[in-house]
Amino acid sequence: MKGRVLDFNKELRSGIISGEDGVRYGFTDDAVKNGLVMSGDEVDFVIDGQMAKEIYVVNANFSAFAGVSAGGTSGTSGGTHASTQRKVGEFFGGSNAHEAQKAHEALVKGARTKGLISMVCGFLSAIPVAGIMFSLVGLVFFVWAMVDIKNASQSKTLLKRLFYSVGIFFTGGFLLFFPFVTADSPESFEPSVAIFFVALVLFVVAVCFYVNFVRELSFLTCQNFFLLSFWCMVGMAVLMFFLILVGVSSGNMQTPGFTAIAVLYIGSITQVILNFIAWFKLKEIREADEEAKLPWF
Repeated sequence: MKGRVLDFNKELRSGIISGEDGVRYGFTDDAVKNGLVMSGDEVDFVIDGQMAKEIYVVNANFSAFAGVSAGGTSGTSGGTHASTQRKVGEFFGGSNAHEAQKAHEALVKGARTKGLISMVCGFLSAIPVAGIMFSLVGLVFFVWAMVDIKNASQSKTLLKRLFYSVGIFFTGGFLLFFPFVTADSPESFEPSVAIFFVALVLFVVAVCFYVNFVRELSFLTCQNFFLLSFWCMVGMAVLMFFLILVGVSSGNMQTPGFTAIAVLYIGSITQVILNFIAWFKLKEIREADEEAKLPWF
């Protein structure tokens, strides 16, 4: 019997086929014999009562990808689009809708796994000596996860914003500390107001790029926990700076210094937990949209 898939729910792993005889038949995904099935696919199947069995996709429908949401049903807004899934499929050598979807889902799972590995490496980086190795491994997996997210979303700006922020930040740090390192002695070092101002401007620019990177990351992954983690870091930095100023102005760093360490400890743990939740809950990556309004919180 020939027919067309009317609906398929990935969460329930079941759907409905409209047969050419005008009757609707239910089916489960284990009845599909040649890969994945999506709404709109033309199929060939065997009738077993009110159920369709031994289903074979004979003509895949790319338009089914126009709205695959994080919940897994078609026809809803906020999901990935046909153009993105097609590009992802072609990028990995896919030639049909099912291969495109498989490639997209592989990127989502890969990004989630790599992100979680980077978090575990972040925990292990606290180990003396060996922590340096774990830090580098965690950094590699984090960047690798970003590459997967970029490929799944076809974003043209995600990696640029990340690399620009890191590059500009280290440039500012180099300008600020290089004269001190190259001085004959700490006593002979004379800070330059101009260099300090340029470094400060570069730090501000780097932060702006990083803010937009986190905003886009939260938009693409539908995980605002990334943004919450970032604002936690900002709040922690501002509070620590205030405590240090209080200590310097009062001439007593003991109490403000102890409080600053406590803030750093609690803030760092909170930030790690929020990032871990974001990676753990990552289930879908949406299509990049240059005209979309990126979230702030």
